[in-house]
Amino acid sequence: MKTFLLLICIALGIMIPQAHVLSFLIQYNLMALLLFAFLSLTLDRKIIRKNHFYILAANIAIPFLFYFLFKKFDSNLALAAFITGISPTAVSAPAVIYQLKGKVEFTTFAVLLNNLAISIIIPFLLPLVIDAKVEINTGSVLLPVIMVIGVPFLLVQLIRKFTPRLEKKLIQWQGAAYYILLFTLFLATAKATRFISADYEGPKLIVYLIALSSLIICLFSFFVGSRLGGKELKQEAMQSLGQKNNSLTVWIALTFINPLTALGPVFYILYHNIIISIQLYLHGKGLKS
Repeated sequence: MKTFLLLICIALGIMIPQAHVLSFLIQYNLMALLLFAFLSLTLDRKIIRKNHFYILAANIAIPFLFYFLFKKFDSNLALAAFITGISPTAVSAPAVIYQLKGKVEFTTFAVLLNNLAISIIIPFLLPLVIDAKVEINTGSVLLPVIMVIGVPFLLVQLIRKFTPRLEKKLIQWQGAAYYILLFTLFLATAKATRFISADYEGPKLIVYLIALSSLIICLFSFFVGSRLGGKELKQEAMQSLGQKNNSLTVWIALTFINPLTALGPVFYILYHNIIISIQLYLHGKGLKS
Protein backbone atom coordinates (compact mmCIF):
# COMPACT_ATOMS: atom_id res chain seq x y z
CA MET A 1 0.00 0.00 0.00
CA LYS A 2 2.80 2.41 0.88
CA THR A 3 4.58 1.76 -2.42
CA PHE A 4 1.28 2.37 -4.22
CA LEU A 5 0.90 5.75 -2.48
CA LEU A 6 4.46 6.69 -3.48
CA LEU A 7 3.62 5.97 -7.13
CA ILE A 8 0.46 8.05 -6.88
CA CYS A 9 2.39 11.03 -5.50
CA ILE A 10 4.99 10.79 -8.27
CA ALA A 11 2.19 10.61 -10.87
CA LEU A 12 0.41 13.61 -9.35
CA GLY A 13 3.65 15.59 -9.38
CA ILE A 14 4.04 14.84 -13.10
CA MET A 15 0.42 15.77 -13.85
CA ILE A 16 0.36 18.94 -11.72
CA PRO A 17 3.69 20.72 -12.32
CA GLN A 18 2.00 23.98 -11.25
CA ALA A 19 2.51 22.78 -7.67
CA HIS A 20 6.18 23.73 -8.07
CA VAL A 21 5.28 27.13 -6.60
CA LEU A 22 4.92 25.38 -3.22
CA SER A 23 8.35 23.72 -3.38
CA PHE A 24 9.66 26.18 -0.78
CA LEU A 25 7.72 24.09 1.75
CA ILE A 26 10.09 21.14 1.25
CA GLN A 27 12.61 22.68 3.65
CA TYR A 28 10.01 22.90 6.41
CA ASN A 29 8.66 19.43 5.63
CA LEU A 30 12.16 18.07 6.07
CA MET A 31 12.57 19.82 9.41
CA ALA A 32 9.25 18.32 10.57
CA LEU A 33 10.34 14.84 9.41
CA LEU A 34 13.62 15.15 11.28
CA LEU A 35 11.89 16.40 14.43
CA PHE A 36 9.61 13.34 14.48
CA ALA A 37 12.61 11.09 13.81
CA PHE A 38 14.82 12.54 16.55
CA LEU A 39 12.00 12.05 19.08
CA SER A 40 12.50 8.28 18.90
CA LEU A 41 16.32 8.31 18.83
CA THR A 42 18.59 8.19 21.85
CA LEU A 43 22.38 8.05 22.01
CA ASP A 44 24.27 5.45 24.03
CA ARG A 45 28.07 5.13 23.73
CA LYS A 46 27.89 1.37 24.35
CA ILE A 47 26.23 0.75 20.99
CA ILE A 48 28.99 2.35 18.90
CA ARG A 49 30.77 -0.18 16.66
CA LYS A 50 33.55 0.12 14.08
CA ASN A 51 31.02 -0.99 11.45
CA HIS A 52 29.28 2.37 11.89
CA PHE A 53 32.35 4.14 10.54
CA TYR A 54 32.77 1.66 7.69
CA ILE A 55 29.20 2.49 6.66
CA LEU A 56 29.86 6.24 6.91
CA ALA A 57 32.99 5.86 4.76
CA ALA A 58 31.01 3.89 2.16
CA ASN A 59 28.28 6.54 2.27
CA ILE A 60 30.90 9.08 1.18
CA ALA A 61 32.78 6.87 -1.30
CA ILE A 62 29.76 5.49 -3.24
CA PRO A 63 28.52 8.87 -4.54
CA PHE A 64 32.01 9.74 -5.83
CA LEU A 65 32.31 6.32 -7.48
CA PHE A 66 29.10 6.79 -9.46
CA TYR A 67 29.75 10.49 -10.09
CA PHE A 68 33.01 9.73 -11.91
CA LEU A 69 31.47 6.68 -13.59
CA PHE A 70 28.63 8.73 -15.14
CA LYS A 71 30.43 12.05 -15.65
CA LYS A 72 31.76 10.99 -19.04
CA PHE A 73 28.16 10.49 -20.24
CA ASP A 74 26.36 13.56 -18.83
CA SER A 75 27.06 16.10 -16.09
CA ASN A 76 23.44 16.16 -14.83
CA LEU A 77 23.39 12.36 -14.69
CA ALA A 78 26.63 12.42 -12.67
CA LEU A 79 25.28 15.06 -10.27
CA ALA A 80 22.03 13.13 -9.82
CA ALA A 81 24.06 10.01 -9.01
CA PHE A 82 26.19 11.92 -6.53
CA ILE A 83 23.28 13.52 -4.69
CA THR A 84 21.47 10.17 -4.60
CA GLY A 85 24.43 8.24 -3.22
CA ILE A 86 25.38 10.84 -0.60
CA SER A 87 21.97 10.59 1.10
CA PRO A 88 22.50 9.49 4.74
CA THR A 89 20.67 6.72 6.61
CA ALA A 90 16.88 7.03 6.57
CA VAL A 91 15.34 8.09 9.86
CA SER A 92 12.86 5.23 9.45
CA ALA A 93 15.59 2.56 9.27
CA PRO A 94 15.40 1.60 12.99
CA ALA A 95 11.65 0.99 12.64
CA VAL A 96 12.27 -1.39 9.73
CA ILE A 97 15.00 -3.21 11.67
CA TYR A 98 12.58 -3.56 14.59
CA GLN A 99 10.10 -5.26 12.24
CA LEU A 100 12.90 -7.53 11.00
CA LYS A 101 13.84 -8.43 14.61
CA GLY A 102 17.33 -6.93 14.28
CA LYS A 103 19.49 -4.77 16.55
CA VAL A 104 17.59 -1.47 16.57
CA GLU A 105 20.26 0.31 18.62
CA PHE A 106 22.88 -0.27 15.90
CA THR A 107 20.72 1.32 13.22
CA THR A 108 19.69 4.11 15.58
CA PHE A 109 23.28 5.25 16.01
CA ALA A 110 23.85 4.91 12.24
CA VAL A 111 20.98 7.37 11.70
CA LEU A 112 22.50 9.91 14.09
CA LEU A 113 26.08 9.51 12.87
CA ASN A 114 25.36 9.52 9.14
CA ASN A 115 22.82 12.34 9.17
CA LEU A 116 24.97 14.63 11.30
CA ALA A 117 28.24 13.78 9.51
CA ILE A 118 26.84 14.00 5.96
CA SER A 119 25.05 17.27 6.78
CA ILE A 120 28.33 18.77 7.96
CA ILE A 121 30.54 17.54 5.11
CA ILE A 122 28.22 17.84 2.11
CA PRO A 123 28.66 21.63 1.88
CA PHE A 124 32.40 20.98 1.47
CA LEU A 125 31.83 18.26 -1.15
CA LEU A 126 29.32 20.02 -3.41
CA PRO A 127 31.80 22.62 -4.77
CA LEU A 128 34.02 19.70 -5.84
CA VAL A 129 31.40 18.21 -8.15
CA ILE A 130 29.30 21.16 -9.32
CA ASP A 131 30.32 22.90 -12.54
CA ALA A 132 32.63 25.83 -11.89
CA LYS A 133 30.23 28.05 -13.89
CA VAL A 134 27.65 27.59 -11.15
CA GLU A 135 28.27 29.96 -8.28
CA ILE A 136 28.32 27.90 -5.12
CA ASN A 137 30.59 27.93 -2.11
CA THR A 138 30.84 26.01 1.12
CA GLY A 139 29.49 28.85 3.23
CA SER A 140 26.33 29.27 1.16
CA VAL A 141 25.43 25.61 1.74
CA LEU A 142 26.77 24.95 5.24
CA LEU A 143 24.53 27.30 7.24
CA PRO A 144 21.21 26.29 5.62
CA VAL A 145 22.01 22.57 5.92
CA ILE A 146 23.07 22.88 9.56
CA MET A 147 19.92 24.90 10.27
CA VAL A 148 17.65 22.30 8.67
CA ILE A 149 19.08 19.39 10.66
CA GLY A 150 20.25 21.33 13.74
CA VAL A 151 17.00 23.13 14.61
CA PRO A 152 14.90 19.92 14.88
CA PHE A 153 17.69 18.20 16.83
CA LEU A 154 17.94 21.04 19.37
CA LEU A 155 14.16 21.37 19.59
CA VAL A 156 13.84 17.71 20.54
CA GLN A 157 16.46 18.11 23.30
CA LEU A 158 14.61 21.15 24.70
CA ILE A 159 11.23 19.40 24.49
CA ARG A 160 12.62 16.34 26.30
CA LYS A 161 14.07 18.45 29.09
CA PHE A 162 11.32 21.01 29.67
CA THR A 163 8.05 19.65 28.27
CA PRO A 164 7.88 15.83 28.53
CA ARG A 165 4.10 15.95 28.02
CA LEU A 166 4.56 17.59 24.64
CA GLU A 167 7.14 14.93 23.78
CA LYS A 168 4.62 12.16 24.48
CA LYS A 169 1.99 13.94 22.40
CA LEU A 170 4.35 14.39 19.45
CA ILE A 171 5.37 10.72 19.61
CA GLN A 172 1.68 9.83 19.28
CA TRP A 173 1.58 11.90 16.09
CA GLN A 174 4.63 10.28 14.50
CA GLY A 175 2.45 8.51 11.95
CA ALA A 176 1.94 11.89 10.29
CA ALA A 177 5.59 11.82 9.17
CA TYR A 178 4.78 9.40 6.35
CA TYR A 179 2.19 11.78 4.89
CA ILE A 180 4.65 14.66 5.14
CA LEU A 181 7.08 12.49 3.14
CA LEU A 182 4.40 11.85 0.50
CA PHE A 183 3.69 15.58 0.20
CA THR A 184 7.42 16.26 -0.13
CA LEU A 185 7.69 13.64 -2.89
CA PHE A 186 4.77 15.25 -4.74
CA LEU A 187 6.32 18.73 -4.54
CA ALA A 188 9.77 17.53 -5.62
CA THR A 189 8.33 15.68 -8.64
CA ALA A 190 6.24 18.72 -9.60
CA LYS A 191 9.33 20.95 -9.37
CA ALA A 192 11.40 18.58 -11.51
CA THR A 193 8.59 18.20 -14.07
CA ARG A 194 8.24 21.97 -14.36
CA PHE A 195 12.01 22.33 -14.81
CA ILE A 196 12.18 19.66 -17.53
CA SER A 197 9.22 21.08 -19.47
CA ALA A 198 10.04 24.79 -19.16
CA ASP A 199 13.76 25.28 -18.53
CA TYR A 200 15.70 22.13 -19.46
CA GLU A 201 16.87 22.09 -23.09
CA GLY A 202 18.81 18.82 -23.10
CA PRO A 203 17.61 15.36 -24.19
CA LYS A 204 14.63 13.97 -22.25
CA LEU A 205 16.38 10.58 -22.24
CA ILE A 206 18.26 11.86 -19.19
CA VAL A 207 15.18 11.25 -17.02
CA TYR A 208 15.23 7.52 -17.83
CA LEU A 209 19.00 7.37 -17.29
CA ILE A 210 18.64 9.03 -13.89
CA ALA A 211 15.94 6.52 -12.98
CA LEU A 212 18.23 3.65 -14.02
CA SER A 213 21.27 5.07 -12.22
CA SER A 214 19.22 5.52 -9.05
CA LEU A 215 18.18 1.86 -9.20
CA ILE A 216 21.81 0.77 -9.66
CA ILE A 217 22.95 2.91 -6.71
CA CYS A 218 20.12 1.53 -4.57
CA LEU A 219 20.96 -2.11 -5.26
CA PHE A 220 24.69 -1.44 -4.88
CA SER A 221 24.21 0.34 -1.53
CA PHE A 222 22.15 -2.50 -0.07
CA PHE A 223 24.72 -5.02 -1.31
CA VAL A 224 27.75 -3.13 0.07
CA GLY A 225 25.94 -2.57 3.37
CA SER A 226 25.30 -6.30 3.74
CA ARG A 227 29.06 -6.91 3.32
CA LEU A 228 30.11 -4.24 5.80
CA GLY A 229 27.99 -5.68 8.60
CA GLY A 230 29.52 -9.14 8.56
CA LYS A 231 27.47 -12.14 9.67
CA GLU A 232 26.44 -10.55 12.97
CA LEU A 233 25.16 -7.22 11.64
CA LYS A 234 24.39 -7.99 8.00
CA GLN A 235 20.76 -6.82 8.03
CA GLU A 236 21.45 -3.78 10.22
CA ALA A 237 24.35 -2.54 8.07
CA MET A 238 22.41 -3.26 4.88
CA GLN A 239 19.57 -1.06 6.10
CA SER A 240 21.92 1.64 7.41
CA LEU A 241 23.58 2.11 4.01
CA GLY A 242 20.77 1.13 1.63
CA GLN A 243 17.78 2.81 3.26
CA LYS A 244 18.40 6.52 2.75
CA ASN A 245 17.13 9.89 3.98
CA ASN A 246 16.36 11.10 0.45
CA SER A 247 14.22 14.00 1.66
CA LEU A 248 17.42 15.76 2.77
CA THR A 249 19.13 15.41 -0.59
CA VAL A 250 15.95 16.24 -2.54
CA TRP A 251 15.96 19.59 -0.74
CA ILE A 252 19.70 20.08 -1.31
CA ALA A 253 19.35 19.28 -5.04
CA LEU A 254 16.41 21.66 -5.48
CA THR A 255 18.09 24.43 -3.49
CA PHE A 256 21.72 24.27 -4.60
CA ILE A 257 21.89 22.27 -7.87
CA ASN A 258 18.82 21.93 -10.13
CA PRO A 259 15.43 20.15 -10.06
CA LEU A 260 16.55 17.58 -12.62
CA THR A 261 19.16 16.12 -10.26
CA ALA A 262 16.51 15.87 -7.53
CA LEU A 263 14.92 13.06 -9.56
CA GLY A 264 17.75 10.77 -8.41
CA PRO A 265 16.70 10.69 -4.75
CA VAL A 266 13.01 10.84 -5.77
CA PHE A 267 13.36 7.56 -7.70
CA TYR A 268 15.46 6.13 -4.86
CA ILE A 269 12.56 6.69 -2.43
CA LEU A 270 10.44 4.43 -4.62
CA TYR A 271 13.14 1.77 -5.07
CA HIS A 272 14.17 1.41 -1.45
CA ASN A 273 10.54 1.21 -0.36
CA ILE A 274 10.00 -1.64 -2.83
CA ILE A 275 13.05 -3.42 -1.37
CA ILE A 276 11.79 -2.82 2.18
CA SER A 277 8.39 -4.25 1.21
CA ILE A 278 10.10 -7.36 -0.16
CA GLN A 279 12.23 -7.69 3.00
CA LEU A 280 9.18 -7.47 5.26
CA TYR A 281 7.27 -9.94 3.08
CA LEU A 282 10.13 -12.48 3.14
CA HIS A 283 10.55 -12.02 6.89
CA GLY A 284 6.82 -12.62 7.41
CA LYS A 285 7.18 -15.85 5.45
CA GLY A 286 10.14 -16.92 7.56
CA LEU A 287 12.61 -16.43 4.71
CA LYS A 288 15.87 -14.49 4.73
CA SER A 289 15.98 -11.26 2.71
